[in-house]
Amino acid sequence: MNNLINGYIKDVLPSFFARYNIPKNVIEVVTKDIEDRIYSLLIRWNEIEFRRVLLTTGLEEATFYEPNVNLELRCFVVVAIRNSLFENLVSNRKAALALGLKKSPIPETDVKTFTQEAIRHFKQTDFDKECNN
Repeated sequence: MNNLINGYIKDVLPSFFARYNIPKNVIEVVTKDIEDRIYSLLIRWNEIEFRRVLLTTGLEEATFYEPNVNLELRCFVVVAIRNSLFENLVSNRKAALALGLKKSPIPETDVKTFTQEAIRHFKQTDFDKECNN
């Protein structure tokens, strides 16, 4: 599991963020937030009731993203990755200011790409099996 997460943190995120003019320190803060959220969710993944309650917060949004794989996986991506500090990079000027930026560096139209890249990265993962090891 660590290799999959490390691959996302070390390869997928930097590749996505490299498309924009985002200061390195901001990328580090956002990346650390995403990593913390991923591990926080996965450490309790096998607590099914907890997991379902938490993932429910991303259910509505997750239904709109592709690829059309397991809905629970798409909810995981929304909750742990999409709704992280990444939101501050795309939402509004006030949110961007919280990260020390003058404006949002990522256009709203690229949110779908970001989210779908994360889903594709994790789509072959059986979290139930991985979190039992």
